[in-house]
Amino acid sequence: MLMEALPTYQGGMEETFAARITEQLRSEFAGDRPRIAKNELRGDALRDEIRRRWNGRNVDEIAEDLGVHRATIYRAIRYRQTSAG
Repeated sequence: MLMEALPTYQGGMEETFAARITEQLRSEFAGDRPRIAKNELRGDALRDEIRRRWNGRNVDEIAEDLGVHRATIYRAIRYRQTSAG
């Protein structure tokens, strides 16, 4: 049903289209708890990549590049500081 709606999409229909998508997702996944991964990296690999990129001033850039929240960056940096000591 969702793919059938795409060819009929016209500009200015954003709210209607969003409502249709929401309704379809709720119908298809009713009772399930689907998880949509933001990033391939997890756990230690994500922390390592954050630490590798971090220069003390580029939190927003890292968050955008990796698709994570700023808080994730700060947690990774804090984890390094607390686990090293």
